[in-house]
Amino acid sequence: MRPALLLAFAACGGTQDPPGASDDPCADVDLDVQRVWSAEIRAEVMGYGGAIGGMNREEVATRMDDVSRDWAMLRRSSCRDHFVRHLITAEDLAAKNRCLDGTLQKQRTLVEALRTPTPNVGAEQITSLSVELDGCR
Repeated sequence: MRPALLLAFAACGGTQDPPGASDDPCADVDLDVQRVWSAEIRAEVMGYGGAIGGMNREEVATRMDDVSRDWAMLRRSSCRDHFVRHLITAEDLAAKNRCLDGTLQKQRTLVEALRTPTPNVGAEQITSLSVELDGCR
């Protein structure tokens, strides 16, 4: 690579650490939830068409988007409450994380059902995820 290009590459961030390689213990929260509900999985669920549990697929996908966003927000907040703001103990953080991880596992199970052409899923199952997340606060 020519020196001028090398300098331009470095100036644009070519020498920085890869995403997620920071010292921030809360940096990978979004990656955790994207393993369960990503844009690709959303598109797959939407691609089948038809209703799910009395709701159209767009409504289901929007609710799953909301659950994913809320999960990441709560997980990041509790992480920062412990590591950055020093507002909660390690035990409190562990308890919140167990609650949040349990909800994420339930979302994972629900997503697997949604990834079939005719999922056996009801609206109440999706709604219950939001209720459970509220209980993790």
